[in-house]
Amino acid sequence: MKSLRDDSDIGSLPYAGRDPCIYWGKRKFGVRVYKTGAKTFVLAYTDDNGKKRLLTLGRYPDISRESAEDLAGAYRLEIKDGRNPVEERRAVALSDTSETHRISRTTTVRSLCVSYLSLHASKKRSGKSDKRLLERFVIPAWGNREAEVIGPMQGAMLHMQVSKKTPGQANRLIAVIRKMWKLAVIWEFVSEHHRNPAYGVEMNKETSRERFINANELPQLIAAIEEETDVRIRSVLWLYLLTGARKSELLEAKWVDVDLVRRELRIPKPKQGKPHIYPLTDHAIKVLEQLPRFADNPFLIPGDKNAEHFVNISKPWERVRKRARLDDVWLHDLRRSVGSWLALSGYSLPVIGKVLGHSSPRTTQIYARLTDDVARAALEGHSKKIAEVLRTNNT
Repeated sequence: MKSLRDDSDIGSLPYAGRDPCIYWGKRKFGVRVYKTGAKTFVLAYTDDNGKKRLLTLGRYPDISRESAEDLAGAYRLEIKDGRNPVEERRAVALSDTSETHRISRTTTVRSLCVSYLSLHASKKRSGKSDKRLLERFVIPAWGNREAEVIGPMQGAMLHMQVSKKTPGQANRLIAVIRKMWKLAVIWEFVSEHHRNPAYGVEMNKETSRERFINANELPQLIAAIEEETDVRIRSVLWLYLLTGARKSELLEAKWVDVDLVRRELRIPKPKQGKPHIYPLTDHAIKVLEQLPRFADNPFLIPGDKNAEHFVNISKPWERVRKRARLDDVWLHDLRRSVGSWLALSGYSLPVIGKVLGHSSPRTTQIYARLTDDVARAALEGHSKKIAEVLRTNNT
């Protein structure tokens, strides 16, 4: 069995001399190489009758590997629900090709989601987040229905249901739905006069979170971190505190992104798009030096499987915050805490924004009140000095 690594150059994969020549990656995703040199992305699965199937996802380089893997993920959902995409394609090819028949087979919400993930979300930094929202909420609720019958009423009801548990996530879900149905018009899933399901949905009010680790809480947090026996968990939590980096940035960071001479951690593709550099302090470098390094794993925080990064930081963080008696603190609050400590130390909002990699000054505005407190304290000290001079002059 030929192996398809994460860093494999698809274009240079050779034909092995016999058919089928398939290089297999994770979860039965692969690349088929033909005698002519042509290459297609494929997904293997077993249907409900126990028959092994091979589904062609697209031809390389017409679609990228990332797009093909997203498409494979969407098809896995269909297969899990009992669908058989190979047989459905065969039925479409053999059936009547009239417009009415074609539409009835290709314009379900599930098919729209597959197209959205492959053609649009795969090009976005937030594409994985879109995928999670569709898989968790849209496909279970509307997957087998025609996209044309989903309107503002259905959109408002889904938003209301999701809002009961996660109001912020409900708002982001509506944003994805709005964009997806705009594209549905272009891709002819729905008519140009179709009313977008996101139309008129009243968004939930969201307030920016201002939970920081204060000076009294920091010692108990540090003690709780140090109780963790896994050096990877201790290290990644320390790096959150010492750099202010985002969770995904640290988990996905590779050793090639670290420059110990310049004392920098470079994030090539952060949330804001352009590369960002986090300076590394002496303490941060000591943390990095304690991390295990493996020839077959490029990541700073290696996972339990070869060539993968550490993933499940949520459960360890749950243990840490309970030991520290900080049940209301989220992992992302560590990043906010770095910003708050800089603000309380007197650094300006532009400096804080540069450290944290904020693309918009509005994002840094949450720390404005803290910098105001520093300015007020400075003026209070200045005022006391003036008062002392006045008292001296009057005696």
